[in-house]
Amino acid sequence: MNIHFKKFILTNLLVTLILTIVGGILFYAFIPGYFHSLMPFLLLAAFLINLLTFRLIMGRKGKPLNIMSAVVKSFGIKFFSYIGMVVVLILIPGLRSFLIPLIIYVFALYIIFTVIEVKAFSAYVKKAYSS
Repeated sequence: MNIHFKKFILTNLLVTLILTIVGGILFYAFIPGYFHSLMPFLLLAAFLINLLTFRLIMGRKGKPLNIMSAVVKSFGIKFFSYIGMVVVLILIPGLRSFLIPLIIYVFALYIIFTVIEVKAFSAYVKKAYSS
């Protein structure tokens, strides 16, 4: 496994752990009325989507196949995966009262994990093409 991918996994695990702790404290102490039991599963889904899309960028054996094509594919898959999560949430009938907080939560996860992916990808490209 590539060192960049290992570092990316560790960074994602750390951010997921921090989001779990901060979210737990926030929802337990300050805004308990906005917590729904689907939120940890949405966080897990975001974590897995992020790993999949970064692996797509890395290509085989840590070298990108075609850098622009891989980036467009990965961000397209990521975007439509998050849109799919929102559509599934909208279609579940019992979530009407929690729909807006859940959509905001998914949007925040998208922003957070995209920033992490862009930073990791920038470091990877800088390292790969500097020599």
